Amino acid sequence: MAFAGRRDVPEPPDFGILKRLARDQLIYLLEQLPGKKDLFIEADLMSPLDRIANVSILKQHEVDKLYKVESRPAISASDQFCFLVRPRIKTMRYIADIVNADKMSGRSRKYKIIFSPQKFYACEMVLEEEGVFGDVTCDEWSFYLLPLDEDIISMELPEFFRDYFLEGDHRWINSIARALQLLNSLYGPFGKAYGIGRCAKMSYELWRDLEEESEADGQGRKPEIGNVFFMDRGRLERGGQQARAGQGGAVWAGSLPGGAGRACAGCREQQEVQGGWLQQSRLGRAVAGKEGGQGRSVRAAWAVALVADTDYVTALCSQVVYEGLVDDTFRIKCGSVDFGPDVTSSDKSIKVLLNAQDKVFSQIRNEHFSSVFGFLSQKSRNLQAQYDRRRGMDIKQMKNFVSQELKGLKQEHRLLSLHIGACESIMKKKTKQDFQEMIKAEHSLLEGFDIRESTSFIEEHIDRQVSPIESLRLMCLLSITENGLIPKDYRSLKTQYLQSYGPEHLLTFHNLKRVGLLTEQSAGETLTAVESKVSKLVTDRAAGKITDAFNSLARKSNFRAISKKLGLIPRVDGEYDLKMPRDMAYVFSGAYIPLSCKIIEQVLERRGWLGLEEVVRLLNGNEFSVSGSTSAPG
Repeated sequence: MAFAGRRDVPEPPDFGILKRLARDQLIYLLEQLPGKKDLFIEADLMSPLDRIANVSILKQHEVDKLYKVESRPAISASDQFCFLVRPRIKTMRYIADIVNADKMSGRSRKYKIIFSPQKFYACEMVLEEEGVFGDVTCDEWSFYLLPLDEDIISMELPEFFRDYFLEGDHRWINSIARALQLLNSLYGPFGKAYGIGRCAKMSYELWRDLEEESEADGQGRKPEIGNVFFMDRGRLERGGQQARAGQGGAVWAGSLPGGAGRACAGCREQQEVQGGWLQQSRLGRAVAGKEGGQGRSVRAAWAVALVADTDYVTALCSQVVYEGLVDDTFRIKCGSVDFGPDVTSSDKSIKVLLNAQDKVFSQIRNEHFSSVFGFLSQKSRNLQAQYDRRRGMDIKQMKNFVSQELKGLKQEHRLLSLHIGACESIMKKKTKQDFQEMIKAEHSLLEGFDIRESTSFIEEHIDRQVSPIESLRLMCLLSITENGLIPKDYRSLKTQYLQSYGPEHLLTFHNLKRVGLLTEQSAGETLTAVESKVSKLVTDRAAGKITDAFNSLARKSNFRAISKKLGLIPRVDGEYDLKMPRDMAYVFSGAYIPLSCKIIEQVLERRGWLGLEEVVRLLNGNEFSVSGSTSAPG
């Protein structure tokens, strides 16, 4: 969120407009089917829909009953069915089965399919193949962006990561481009845009094509978002037991204060990859760089658009800030969390919206967990002192207290109790998981020390069956930081994992390998293989190829090289001060500065990619820098 009290920091734009637009369009689409109707909603659209239009709003527009799209057949007496769904082949077959079953029984109904955020040709083809295309009407709910907080919006596309990075399916690029077009049309042209990664560049180029088609519409608008940063980025999920919706992309629109900033590794949403768990996420808060908002006509100094895969390491490290630990423990879904009986101290669960409106959460969300208990304790004493003030009040003062302060104090007290309960649950869970030992192993992997000891810890973690997700995460972190596992370790860890958690995870390893998260070094990357190759080349007297062999021998992991270039591993004399951190590494206990945040900081400080050529090369390029409507190379 924007930094309260800072005059050089502009407020973010009113992202509530996005909600109102989405709500109005949905109501319009529902009213196209007049009369009472039953609404069938796809599971991963339920939470976003609840943020846009709750049940009472739907009832006002003649929605009679709500159903979840699932494998069971629908039993309803309604004459009109409306389906609010994602453009998925499986869902089209589900709808076709309902329509065909009605046909066979002689039942006559009206059917309307509302695709969100857009329909694909493949869906229409399936409906046609199933013989129901003429029986249904199709519409699009252009719900591209959901505001999760005052300064963060998300696309909430659960299948984006799998489709693009695993399957090579580019269909969602159009949705990203249209989301950017929506932002541009509502808040004026972006002042500057920076990006890196193939997916980011494709999204930007398609967005520019869309803008050229409708350029006249946005002319003369004052920009409300200054800078936009596109970055391919991804995350491996751990800790969940069921597949949930992940973010297809997230935009954080915030403001850059002067001086060193802070970063928080934010919430994580998860996504299943057939037996494994792949996730792409958003950076919950990233404040870095030195480009202030002074003299600007924009309300948000910059925006960050995160898609996936430039920065897996940040995603794989254990979270130690409060918001991240809440997500790891309870799963934050669509900006809210369900606190169970162990937190609420009752037999009921409570759904809590985690945003800036929660005065307790907003103050601790980005704090290192070691500081949170102290803050909550002090907050409790302050609240008690405010309650105690009423003892010396006269009747008039008591009346003012009750009418103006009491309700707010009670709400704050309720939230404080919930967050204290959440902290206690987090502590219990992390204590059982040998959390400190895990953090130590991660730090060793990041720094490149005691790799053999860390590998032994991972083996022990697998053998003890602590958590299949945590074990996978540690293996992936080892693979990425070491530029792949040596064949012996890869085979050993894979065998132990399959023996501990089941042979069905063979597909998990296959998928992780395809996306580059858990790979095996080729023979040419090991010391003995290169020595053998050099020996053969010397025998053949192929002098030119000998140089290539030695280059292969000297090749370093990209992560190690990037880390060295950008100084991602802080060098601190003595203990790292987590209460008064000097850099963004505090989000990982001082061991590692998030790569995503560091790149954003460097690009914004330099106002482009000049001077970062080596880093760009190590990140596989596809960088771009755009000022206004003129494109420029990075």
